[in-house]
Amino acid sequence: MLNDVFIELPVNSTVKWLNPAPYWETDIGLCRIKPASETDFWRETYFGHTADNGHALLASFSGNVVISTEIIFSPQQDYDQAGLMIRLSDKNWIKFSLELEPDKTIKLGTTVTSQGVSDWSGEIIDDISMPITLIAEISSGACLLSMRYGDGLPNTVRITPFIAVKSGDMWAGIYAACPRQSGFVANFENTSMRVIK
Repeated sequence: MLNDVFIELPVNSTVKWLNPAPYWETDIGLCRIKPASETDFWRETYFGHTADNGHALLASFSGNVVISTEIIFSPQQDYDQAGLMIRLSDKNWIKFSLELEPDKTIKLGTTVTSQGVSDWSGEIIDDISMPITLIAEISSGACLLSMRYGDGLPNTVRITPFIAVKSGDMWAGIYAACPRQSGFVANFENTSMRVIK
């Protein structure tokens, strides 16, 4: 069952695929996704194109939640990416992910898409030899994004507005994409979503 990927979920949460990957497998607390070629999430800014065909396994929620996942990242092609997705619609979403850049650095990138326009920021990640945990706290009309190396303390990366809507309209979970050539497999472990006050 898809619900097994999440070690914790809000009561009555529904889990579904947005654009199922050609290859994926799940177990309790584990998900592996091999994205198809030419997949991504992006809208308009700078590049002038829109892509909404990345692969995301999302759980419904309402109110305030924290979602987190542990990623083992072994990219092969430029722009291979894996991380968290928070989504209201195709024009309003956030992706928070690890991504391989053309200069072969790994960046922790945040794309905030509002009213159909994407805004990206990123910082270099020096070490992906250990698991990296990505965390998104969605509360009080905002989203606080942070990351953690191994068992270390979380480090805040970005705070951005994110307006909650009615129950059933909000989704969050894990995603992966290969804007160029397919080949890498994204490994997610200990994904959870818990309600907060």
